Amino acid sequence: MFLSEKFLSDTYQSWRFLTLNRSYNLNFLQVGFNLSLEKRLNVEKLISAISSRFVGKIDPNKAINSSLKDLGNLSGADRVSVFLFDEEKKILSNTHEWCNDGIKSQLRNLQNIDRNTINWWISRVEKLNFVNIPEVSTLPNNAKFTKDFMESQNIKSFLGFPIYHKTTITGFACFSKVSEKIQWKEGKGFFDFKNFFANSGKYF
Repeated sequence: MFLSEKFLSDTYQSWRFLTLNRSYNLNFLQVGFNLSLEKRLNVEKLISAISSRFVGKIDPNKAINSSLKDLGNLSGADRVSVFLFDEEKKILSNTHEWCNDGIKSQLRNLQNIDRNTINWWISRVEKLNFVNIPEVSTLPNNAKFTKDFMESQNIKSFLGFPIYHKTTITGFACFSKVSEKIQWKEGKGFFDFKNFFANSGKYF
């Protein structure tokens, strides 16, 4: 997959801005995943750790991957992935990924994906600004390609959000549960989570 240096620079700068917005991120992390009181007490420490990765001279890929790990542990996901479009918005590739212990990486397998292959869930993300699939196996017949795509990665539950650069969707942040089904609860915190990625296109 070819991504211009300018595109990569823009996406990284957006991530940096987001992670340094401490007050907004604190709100997201506290309520976005229905955290227990114990976990809420550790939120500020987590925010500091993520923010510090994007200060000064850094390795952007290392900083992003470490941050995906933090978000994965917080959300209870088994795999957190970032997918970016090519410049024509027709092809998606998995650019960054974190996997929990014992979970197989899919990054090398998920390159140069025709958006039509998974257009069912992409369309819903674009329309609703999220897609929440508690049980992949129950997807309707008109989502067969999406169902087959997810089941080929052993995904049981899926949560996806668009990544924006200004007003343009440049990719998606995806949270997958492989070991078991999970219900990510929709509510105020859930929509804070949507907003977390709403202007993140420059960060990746």
